[in-house]
Amino acid sequence: MSESVKAKQSEFTYVGVLVDTVCRSLDPKKRLTISAGWREVMRQPDYVYLMPGKNGAGVSCVDVIPPQIFDSLFREMQGMSRTDPRWSAVNFICDSASQVYLDIQGRIRIPEKFLKFAGLEDKVVMAGSNDRIKVWHDDGKASPEEIDLDAFEAACNLVNF
Repeated sequence: MSESVKAKQSEFTYVGVLVDTVCRSLDPKKRLTISAGWREVMRQPDYVYLMPGKNGAGVSCVDVIPPQIFDSLFREMQGMSRTDPRWSAVNFICDSASQVYLDIQGRIRIPEKFLKFAGLEDKVVMAGSNDRIKVWHDDGKASPEEIDLDAFEAACNLVNF
């Protein structure tokens, strides 16, 4: 593959780094607003993908994934045989995901299956987690302003940051 093609693919999949943690509320229609800053980092998508996930504490959450990241999975599969076990894995991932569109105010409607999966009712925590946003039930116990310095230092040391 030529360097210019690799550069184009890299540019297409790049979404920036999603960081920060905020507490939000679902509206009565079970919609959640993705902040303008995060939408900018994700390159103003018309839609995002939702998938089941786990937050850092192992709690069930919903992963909000920009289209570039989700679609990169399929570019990797181009030319792959349907008998390859990874093909079945990707089909399972797709069966478990939902594509949701952002409205003009940057809100997404959380499908019922994800509300139930992550126990999302009213208050939620949204955390930028590199290439996705993680959303989980806000039980009021953890404050987004708290930093676990030991865990932070361990993570920095692990990646030589």
